[in-house]
Amino acid sequence: MLTRPSLFSLPPVLLSVLVTHAYAYPDGVIGDAKGTARPTYATVLTGGEGCDLSDLDDIRDGFSEMTTLFAAATPFDVMSQAAREFFGPSISANYTDMIAQNLQRAANYGVLEGEDGAVNADIHIRCDDPMDLCNKGNSREGDHAAYNIGNEPHIVFCSDYFRMESLEGRIDKKAADQILKDRLMEYYNRASLWARMVMHFSDIGTAVVQRPIPAPPNSTSEWLIDVSEGPMNTSVLAGVLNEQGDEGPTNHQTLKYAYGATRAKLLATLSTQMPYDAANNAENYALYALSKYIINDKGFYPSVPIMDFPNEASVLTNENLQDGERCKYAFFDMTDVVTSPLHFHVRYKLGNSTLCLTSRRMNRHQSGCRGKEPELTRTGTDRGYRPAHSQRAPCYTAVWLFYEFFRAGFLAGASSQPIVQVFDLLAIEILAFVAFVLLRPFEGQRLNVIAVYLLGFSKVATAALSVAFDTRYNVPRIPTTVIKIFIIVIQGLLTIAVMVLILIGPISSYMFVLRNRTEIKSRSWNTTRERYSTAKTAANFSSVHSRPEVPKTPYFEVKQMKRMARIEDEDLEFMEEINQEPAASRCYCQNNAILRVQPGHHSVTEEAGFSRRLPTLLYRARLACIGPAGVRRTTRQWAPDVSHLGA
Repeated sequence: MLTRPSLFSLPPVLLSVLVTHAYAYPDGVIGDAKGTARPTYATVLTGGEGCDLSDLDDIRDGFSEMTTLFAAATPFDVMSQAAREFFGPSISANYTDMIAQNLQRAANYGVLEGEDGAVNADIHIRCDDPMDLCNKGNSREGDHAAYNIGNEPHIVFCSDYFRMESLEGRIDKKAADQILKDRLMEYYNRASLWARMVMHFSDIGTAVVQRPIPAPPNSTSEWLIDVSEGPMNTSVLAGVLNEQGDEGPTNHQTLKYAYGATRAKLLATLSTQMPYDAANNAENYALYALSKYIINDKGFYPSVPIMDFPNEASVLTNENLQDGERCKYAFFDMTDVVTSPLHFHVRYKLGNSTLCLTSRRMNRHQSGCRGKEPELTRTGTDRGYRPAHSQRAPCYTAVWLFYEFFRAGFLAGASSQPIVQVFDLLAIEILAFVAFVLLRPFEGQRLNVIAVYLLGFSKVATAALSVAFDTRYNVPRIPTTVIKIFIIVIQGLLTIAVMVLILIGPISSYMFVLRNRTEIKSRSWNTTRERYSTAKTAANFSSVHSRPEVPKTPYFEVKQMKRMARIEDEDLEFMEEINQEPAASRCYCQNNAILRVQPGHHSVTEEAGFSRRLPTLLYRARLACIGPAGVRRTTRQWAPDVSHLGA
């Protein structure tokens, strides 16, 4: 039986190997492999900024439950009551194929790793609210439980999401309530919210986009309608009275976005809506999938609210009905898809850590280069992207297996030849050390330091020093004792380093999980944090600031000036007045025109009648003077005196 005293009585090398192996087991969240087993999906959840361990579990559970919703919603049942209530006009307008394809793409999130089928892109999740929208709502219109960034696979989860119940727990509880069992929104849960979010992804949800464009010439109408496809957002109610904003220059109407069962069914009921409005609304898909799951699980359809009213005017003017249900899981006055600003992508790319969240692993990958994301490589056809570390892990395992096999072979088979055994073991340790350094099997720096550098160096040093113990070398006792002391020191330092790094692990994990707190404790560490952040920021942007500045050059240069003929050129009287000017100096130029240079007035006067003031033009005019016979006399530089202009 292995007890604590027997464990610590092991040789230092063996004890270090055991501790290193225990500590090196996946560098992520402790206890990730414990608890309820989850399927290993082909789509990976990445990110995790601002999420603690319980938040990550809730997000992963919600994703897993979402896959069961869409599995129940496919294939699309056009004749079902849920389909008619949520997509009636869209089905009549021949948008059935688009709806079915949207549901099928969302159902592909249920493809397990290793299975055949289309694999959707990985999803980046976070809890740090980078756009500051989680608390933007109010008690009447609700708050965002989650929102999407830029129609990309990027979801931000707010605090309301973590108060939502699980799929089975919510349905079992509400189905047992005879009063509330027929109200569809009472079954709304975190899986439904996940379903609404993924429908916003441009690769999943496709929507109809119609834009008016000017008609071409000879057309019978002034405008034409251009129909195209785009990402799915949130539709709005048409024909209703929108709320007015605050007084001021930014006074905009508040649209009524179609969240909840009431507004979702109104999209498919009111004649003021376009036929594709219901098919363009992500909430309709989520509620349809939820309805189909309840029908399959409980055998009945919760049809409330029922869209049965005498005339549409009573609905279009009834704001209490348009407000929807009491429990809201979105901010009803705002879309849950926000535009991604430009700096957001840069900030994400400069991040030095990311979480890989799957049901099998939850590893923290640190990029080894400045300002870059972890290296990504393709893992196969239609398999999506995976961190390169996951590709190195099997290679490292195979190398380690062969290393242990050959090492055990020399320990057992060459026991009768000590000198051969020790030199062969030394060669094996050196080759293994070099191979493991090149492989860098662990993304975490602590694991590489312990399992690769320190442990590898200690093995090589121990094997090299053990050569002196062979009787053939006849090393005296005192040097032999010194060598043994060196081996003990090496193994002792390795053990101390392991213990120190083990203590650093929980501290760094604690700081990582609580890195987004509003108030940072302890305050005595603030100075150290600031110096560290300043050094990291300077390192990340050193390459940008080190670029030499390009010297400024003139943005224009006068090459030549061409004078065009004017009316004064034909005025003989004007030409005579110019010729009689005593202060003008005559110069015959190449174009047979006579230029008169007046240095006192800084003007160039042409005898043809052209006179122009040059008060601010700085240039040098080269005048090639030609005599009456056409022979060049001289070439001189002329520059006006502009010192009085203060230029």
